[in-house]
Amino acid sequence: MRNLRLYFVLFGLLNLSTLLAQFMHYPNVIGFLSLFTILANICATGAFFYMGLNTKERVSIEAESFFGVSVVYMIITALGYWFLLRNVLYPVLLPFANLVFHTIIPIALLLGWFMYKHEHRLDYSKALSWLFFPFIFLIYTLIHGLRVGWYPYPFLDPRLFGGYYQVFIYSAFLSLGFYLSGLIVIWAGNRRLNN
Repeated sequence: MRNLRLYFVLFGLLNLSTLLAQFMHYPNVIGFLSLFTILANICATGAFFYMGLNTKERVSIEAESFFGVSVVYMIITALGYWFLLRNVLYPVLLPFANLVFHTIIPIALLLGWFMYKHEHRLDYSKALSWLFFPFIFLIYTLIHGLRVGWYPYPFLDPRLFGGYYQVFIYSAFLSLGFYLSGLIVIWAGNRRLNN
């Protein structure tokens, strides 16, 4: 367990330092926090540090749930990048940060989920509740984009893909991806219960 805690802390430090470097490279708070990639990696950093620095005998079910939802968000971040955004140019994103955010951290967090001996059985209904934050992000993105004329991802820009109907279709498929990923993550965690 000590080695696993060190694993979590080291990847937490890597992600935190990368987030800070990326922000210093492009210090626009609104733009920075308007990327789901950044928000997901902030969650991942929190999960890494909590799991690595927690000294309690047992972690709470809320902490394990946060760990799980962070894994889901990072899975979607990685898959979304490699299948939808790989050829989209983001000049404000550092190449190293791009590698860390979309490849290294998703893999590291997912491996951490499989290596960790879970303390609690998570209910599959959590996969549905984990959709709340992406839904809020979608609403924020559409309102913010309408006001400033900028959307962080082309598939959420109604000007590029046939209006809001097409955005809704993309969002529905992404929501399904979130939900199915959540079910798989919960199933995998429940199979690793510390009996």
